[in-house]
Amino acid sequence: MPSSSSSLATILLLLLLNILPITASSNPDLKKKDATPSPWNRLNNPHIRHTSSPTSSQKSFTITTPPGTDIWRPAPGAAADNFTAPYVYRICKSSDFVRAAVTVSADWQTRYDQGGLAIVFPNSGKKGAAAVKGAKWLKTGLEVENGKPQLGTVGAYAFSDWSLSPVVPAAKGLGKYESRFEIERNGTDLWVYNVVKNDRYPLRQATWAFLEERGKKNAEIFVGVYAAKPIFTDGKPDKNLTVEFKNLRIEC
Repeated sequence: MPSSSSSLATILLLLLLNILPITASSNPDLKKKDATPSPWNRLNNPHIRHTSSPTSSQKSFTITTPPGTDIWRPAPGAAADNFTAPYVYRICKSSDFVRAAVTVSADWQTRYDQGGLAIVFPNSGKKGAAAVKGAKWLKTGLEVENGKPQLGTVGAYAFSDWSLSPVVPAAKGLGKYESRFEIERNGTDLWVYNVVKNDRYPLRQATWAFLEERGKKNAEIFVGVYAAKPIFTDGKPDKNLTVEFKNLRIEC
């Protein structure tokens, strides 16, 4: 019998049906009697809250993460893998994926505080945590480094790399800041963009992204959003991070 916390998490995901676009098939694991199955999946117990009014044209929600969470792999191999960040995602057919975009905002206060888009190329035949353990992935969003939010992108093929770019307009320090990000398929490549006033600025080209389709039929990918707080806040070890996501669009 499911626990009360598990049931609450399922209810919260069902509420997201009024916030997020339905662009992929539902996950039967989330079915409940007399309820519409949610097309959204979750990993690492994301705490989700609806933040936009029913009449708002800009749909939004938040994910709150505790400290000590991350998506990171400092060395090759699943043993070095750290995929503990709360993650909400859709399962898409890889060959159908076109793009995903979202606006990310938070009150950024601690080094490595982060949130944004994450795309995972899961281990075939696995579900949940086993599907992402040691798998290829790419994340992009806002991340605190050098005392202010930056445009951070990390790709993990064998192990993680990390690139940073300054935000536009320039951030003067810690505090509230938002930016929009887009990932788009181009052949077997994945391009990452920062979007400023409808202009796209390239941040990364991942040439390895869709190579998993070779020799496979109906290969799947996970596409969604995450929040992470790798470092504990000085003097406030229980302080969480809440990241808001606006106008999430996933085309697949």
